[in-house]
Amino acid sequence: GLVHADFYRVEALAELEDAGLSDWLAPGILLLAEWADRFPAALPGERLTLHFETPQGAPEQRRVAARASGQRARQTLERWRAQCP
Repeated sequence: GLVHADFYRVEALAELEDAGLSDWLAPGILLLAEWADRFPAALPGERLTLHFETPQGAPEQRRVAARASGQRARQTLERWRAQCP
């Protein structure tokens, strides 16, 4: 399954837990979390972090910077980079 969560307006970790955070982190679930840096302790150590940037002078374009944390995430990122030169 796929879960999208936006942490922007979340005030406390308890809100995420009440909303179902433990279910979102279950095996087989892909969690896409916006503003995840607001609650880094809520995220698993094994993860891919993507940052979308707008290049200066090109507001219609986006650049993606990816960082892997954990061995499986590093392997996933390596496969992704090999497919998207």
